[in-house]
Amino acid sequence: MKAIGQQLKQIWGSGIHPTPHQNIRYLSTKEPVKFRHLSPEARAERIFNDTGINVQCAPTLPKLNKLTEHVVAPFSSMGLSVIRGARIGGVMYENIPAATEEPSVIAAIEKAKNECNKNGGVQVTADPTGTITGQVPFMMHEQIDLNAIKQLATLGVENAQKLPKMARLKERGGGFLGEPRIVQLSERMGVIEMDMDAQDAMGANLINLAMETVASILREHGEDPLMAILTNDASKRVSRARVELDTNSIPGGLEQARRIVQCSEFARISEQRAVTANKGADNGIMAVALATGQDTRAISAALHFFARNLGHDGHYGPICQWKINDQNQLVGELQVPTPVGVVGRLPNTNPTIQNNLALLGRPSAKTLGEIMAAVGLYSAYAAISALSGEGIIRGHMKLHNQAEAKSRSHTDS
Repeated sequence: MKAIGQQLKQIWGSGIHPTPHQNIRYLSTKEPVKFRHLSPEARAERIFNDTGINVQCAPTLPKLNKLTEHVVAPFSSMGLSVIRGARIGGVMYENIPAATEEPSVIAAIEKAKNECNKNGGVQVTADPTGTITGQVPFMMHEQIDLNAIKQLATLGVENAQKLPKMARLKERGGGFLGEPRIVQLSERMGVIEMDMDAQDAMGANLINLAMETVASILREHGEDPLMAILTNDASKRVSRARVELDTNSIPGGLEQARRIVQCSEFARISEQRAVTANKGADNGIMAVALATGQDTRAISAALHFFARNLGHDGHYGPICQWKINDQNQLVGELQVPTPVGVVGRLPNTNPTIQNNLALLGRPSAKTLGEIMAAVGLYSAYAAISALSGEGIIRGHMKLHNQAEAKSRSHTDS
């Protein structure tokens, strides 16, 4: 990296950033040395030479101190990896940033990605709006008029639209969707619900601000709202990934494909298996989420709420399911809520997050959600292929033991 050290300082010191077209590239030539055989420094140098992006740029301690409280030191329990050459939605992403502490996750994703690429890649779609929902619960009483509550909620929404942040969101094509909904939850409690299109923001702060404005209107008119808060149910903000694999091209052929389908059915029937299968998909989803500065807890909460009725007889089920179609193709479909953002505090202040989003061509929130769904599908396929074949221990523990051996060698030296 010494050879490019001065170049990096000049580029990032000047404030020049590569364009998206420089960062999404088709792999037109075979790499002379396989990426996995390079040292971390050599991998970073190759990415820099390809894209002009310094993936080893990290935030300073003073910057980290502004992001949260009581900061004492930088913290990282994992490395930043990249998934190389993934064909998603007709685009070849040369470097997808991913961060995980678990050995074998990236290697398994790479193997699954290669099989998907051979079959045309992963197709992706997503819900058209970045919908986030807010709630204002209130207590029922004898004199309450729910029609009057809706009028107050509508007035609160109108006031919220005048706020500077909401006005800017509207200029970007976002804002409130539809009218406030009044739901009587029980004899004692009701709730006001309102949807918002947050566009390229995750939207938590925006919807909370708006719902607090609604709550203040209720208080001014003698009602007693309990709180004003978003819901992490992101079921209206779903990304989907689909792959069709020629059973002649996958290890084990049609017989292995049938076993994968049977394992998929097991997850649909067994809630205990479903939650573990979802963790397998989540390995990939969260790796990209961490690397791009997303609220991983919000994504995880949304995922498991969404999965609550995907299984047999409407119980908790898997977000990824497999079948064999009439053309003897193994078809995998994954759907996952993706309440993600590409604008805001972290993307604006953290150089690591900025660079990782640049590697993806500075995607919209919708596109980032689709990428995360595709990587989740890779991860789910890798897991179910191993489980239905040689078993998870053989591949996973081999890499786990290698990681432990490296760790011991560094400790002993």
